[in-house]
Amino acid sequence: MPDREYNNILIIKLSSLGDIIHALPCAAALRERFPRAKISWITEPPFAGFLPGQPVLDEILIFDKPRLRANGLGGKLSHLQELGRELKARKFDLVLDLQGLFKSALVAWLTGCPERLGYCEMRELSGLVSRAVCGEYRQAHVIDRYLDVIRHLGGKIEKVSFPLPALETEKREMDQMLQELGIAPEERPVVLAPGTSWPTKCWPVEYYGELAARLTGQGYKVLVVGSKAESPLAAGIIAASPQHTYDLTGRTNLRQLIALFQRIALFVSGDTGPLHLAVAAGAKIIALYGPTNPDRTGPYGSNSIVLRAGEPCAPCFKKQCTTLDCMKSISAAKVFAECMAVLKPTS
Repeated sequence: MPDREYNNILIIKLSSLGDIIHALPCAAALRERFPRAKISWITEPPFAGFLPGQPVLDEILIFDKPRLRANGLGGKLSHLQELGRELKARKFDLVLDLQGLFKSALVAWLTGCPERLGYCEMRELSGLVSRAVCGEYRQAHVIDRYLDVIRHLGGKIEKVSFPLPALETEKREMDQMLQELGIAPEERPVVLAPGTSWPTKCWPVEYYGELAARLTGQGYKVLVVGSKAESPLAAGIIAASPQHTYDLTGRTNLRQLIALFQRIALFVSGDTGPLHLAVAAGAKIIALYGPTNPDRTGPYGSNSIVLRAGEPCAPCFKKQCTTLDCMKSISAAKVFAECMAVLKPTS
């Protein structure tokens, strides 16, 4: 297997934001291992826009999950047959399932490719479709677990990189947006992302408000980012810090967020997709972790500081909690002190 050459490779990573970002180094390493191969990636529609093009990826394919869900049984079968014909026509000679779920196993099977590999945590029977590769990093960060698949194929991982698309248009758009807020091109704001997919991963909005007030008191501009649904969180933060704190929730797409994160001083959030987007963009990070384990899925690399909950129950991996004590145990004063250590280092 390490000496075998492949010419037409498909990466399957359909969702979600953080998971896809964690797989980007795998695409870069795969390109280094197979410089002349055609490499394709199939993903769901919301995530296609921030995948890199050439030289890393030659083609980005779409798994239209919304269309699949909208159809009845007959429509679902017809759509899957159409997808299967499209995938089989490409004649892949290697398929990498980095999702390890039933939906990704279905896509892998539809390719008709006999050579199918997955990573060490294949779930929902996906290991029956793609052979799991368990390497020396199977207990490490998920990025290293994905890269074990490339090592199995003979790849040498000397540097972990996050390939991103060209973003010149988005950089100009974000510069214009910040200029309209009164933030000059040379200024480097601090970004807060208060929203998370689980209620248990949320740091209290009043803590974010206190942090924003402390930061603006030191002369920093603060931006709050997230989806439109997270606008109430931004409103709560701005109510506590009305001066020089700005609401960008619902105003940016993923590509614009990457461009924004490439020009900021610091990013602060809990365990959420934009956190990993900021890591990929090269931003300095302060990450707040309670119910999940940063050793396995936290921010990757030396630009990050992780503050963990002090409660003995953490990490519990629960999506619901009656007290939310673990995230409450990370004080705004502690986070502010870490922010200032990054923003104004003493040495």
